[in-house]
Amino acid sequence: MVFGLTIKSGKMYVSKDYYQTTYNLFALTTKDHKENTLLMHSVNKYACFKKFLDNYEMSNVRYESQEIKSIFTEIVNKILLHK
Repeated sequence: MVFGLTIKSGKMYVSKDYYQTTYNLFALTTKDHKENTLLMHSVNKYACFKKFLDNYEMSNVRYESQEIKSIFTEIVNKILLHK
C-alpha cells in the first residue's frame, strides 16, 4: 500500500493519493512483510519522516480514513520504540 503526505494550511494529511513522480518513496516492510529495520533505525536521517514525526507528536496529522490512521499509528509506535 502506498500513501502520500501533503501539507495544507499548516496541517499534514495522509491519504492514498500520492505524486507518482516523487523521489521520497520508502518501504516500511520488506518483500516478505517483515519490518524494514534499516529504515526504522535511520528514520531521523530523512527530513520528510522527521517532519511527519514532529507533526504527529503535535497532533497535527489528519488521515483520509480510519484504516490509514490505524496503519500509521502502528508504524509510528514502532519507529518511536527504535529511537
